[in-house]
Amino acid sequence: MLGDERLPEVVVVPAYPVVANERRDVRFELRRVESGDAVGIAFTTLEKLIEQLGRFQPWIVMKSDHFCQLLAAVPVTTIALDPHIVDSATQWSSEVVDALMEVNDVGV
Repeated sequence: MLGDERLPEVVVVPAYPVVANERRDVRFELRRVESGDAVGIAFTTLEKLIEQLGRFQPWIVMKSDHFCQLLAAVPVTTIALDPHIVDSATQWSSEVVDALMEVNDVGV
């Protein structure tokens, strides 16, 4: 559940930059569970994120309470912490990251 005490103070979240209407923002990646509900995902370490989503997965580090607040607005009511990703989600590649950065005019 959102705001669950088991979340560490800071989490690593799969997310990527987007630019729309000259506004820079961040889009969080969600996963769907069997019920069809969207679930936020977060990891306790960068290593765990890379293990599940690959080394090219864009990510941000943020306070858990802020992540919960942002997801609640979607609304998403559950966060999976350090999930084992078994779906066939497309993994990011260096080419996809480069293209995203070019489209969004994002520099490293």
